[in-house]
Amino acid sequence: MILRTTLTALLISITTIATAELRLPSLFSDNMVLQRDQHNFIWGWTDPGESVTINFDGDTVTTTAQSNGGWVAQLPPRSLGDPKTITVTSGDTVTINNILMGDVWVCSGQSNMQWTIDRSANPEEEKKNAKYPNIRYFKVPLKVALEPQSDINAQWVSTTPDRAGGFSAVAFYFGRTLHQELNVPIGLLSTSWGGTAIETWISQDATVISEEFAWLNNEWQPDIQSKGEAMQGFYVDRNNNPKPETKRGLGGAPNVPSFNYNAMIAPLWHFGIKGAIWYQGESNAGRAYQYRDLMQTMIRDWRGHFRQGQFPFFITQLANFKERKTEPGESDWAELREAQLMATELDNVGMAVIIDIGEAEDIHPKNKQDVGRRLAQQAMNIAYDMDVVPGGPVYKSMSKRGDRITLRFEHVGDGLTTPDGAALTGFQIAGEDQEWVWADAEIRGKTIRVSSDAVENPVAVRYGWADNPDCNLYNEEGFPAT
Repeated sequence: MILRTTLTALLISITTIATAELRLPSLFSDNMVLQRDQHNFIWGWTDPGESVTINFDGDTVTTTAQSNGGWVAQLPPRSLGDPKTITVTSGDTVTINNILMGDVWVCSGQSNMQWTIDRSANPEEEKKNAKYPNIRYFKVPLKVALEPQSDINAQWVSTTPDRAGGFSAVAFYFGRTLHQELNVPIGLLSTSWGGTAIETWISQDATVISEEFAWLNNEWQPDIQSKGEAMQGFYVDRNNNPKPETKRGLGGAPNVPSFNYNAMIAPLWHFGIKGAIWYQGESNAGRAYQYRDLMQTMIRDWRGHFRQGQFPFFITQLANFKERKTEPGESDWAELREAQLMATELDNVGMAVIIDIGEAEDIHPKNKQDVGRRLAQQAMNIAYDMDVVPGGPVYKSMSKRGDRITLRFEHVGDGLTTPDGAALTGFQIAGEDQEWVWADAEIRGKTIRVSSDAVENPVAVRYGWADNPDCNLYNEEGFPAT
């Protein structure tokens, strides 16, 4: 019943094409990676009512095109092995060569995910060593749409020194780490756009599961209904299309609900994946509290559309940025980081902390190698069930005794520490008046004791609560605390 429902949904999502020529979406092309050890859907277009035959690694599958010309079939599972070939015949014949079975990851977000190896740390050395024929990269072009799309104009490429410079650095370093640790082919579906807010990556279906998204969507709907084509045209070619006036205002990135989802996620819907990584949030920092809902909404929304269960999803927590403050205070970026952390309450969701590798004067920190490695560390623990510490210490519970609060953590590993044995920094403490002051903090075994002479009756502690905090709690494995 689940398979039949999924097949029906996929057929409905495949739009009619003008030509009767046998065609497959560009996801199915030479050098692709198919998700190993599971059934995979394959789909395309031909004449309505025509029979379609698919030959895959010794198996033959047949199906029939529906009235809109769309057809879909299911390929049998395959494990790791030699490169495969798929041949599809329906009058014409299309052959797909050099297919690897491996793990496919969706890599999405805004500019820090889009940021290329060429623009990141040590680019020449990284490109020179980028000889990984079993890491395949598929870059989704920047595009918006008013309705969900069924295809993308792109192609799979192998990782070579002459191509790697244009790859998403975070995606590549994530994939490279997994490839080296697991010795499996990795497929990277790179789909990101600098400056985008999270709501543009969420589908219209999410209005029924999120009041926050529904409110944002309603704010935009009058302009979408009356000026949608002009809004879309502006982002397609802003040099020749004027920017239409809208209630919330159009910016450099298409922060309109579902605009990026429709064009850059929807065409990937039913492609077999292992999971997703995400690096975004800077554009939502001014609405950080709202992000608590939107981040979790997007994860649920994607899982619903991909129809591959509670697939692993890994978030990159925002890096340190902006001028360092000398006194405790409020911070949109800290609140956004907390919202990201709250999303890890969902099943199979992890988070890479990079609070120690940002740059105060650059919203695009160059060290993308450690970002990718830390995301991969989360994946090895959650997605691959490896016995590794997934990241740094995460707050678990607290207890109070007199004027002290004792904190306990998960993911302590071999113990809590600071670089070079320095005194702990980054802790603040407050009483019932919520007047925050710097706290004295010390490591006691696998706990931390926090106090201040200025607070006789403490009720709360916070850590790293600033745009660019001075904080230095790690575990012995070298991962920073959230």
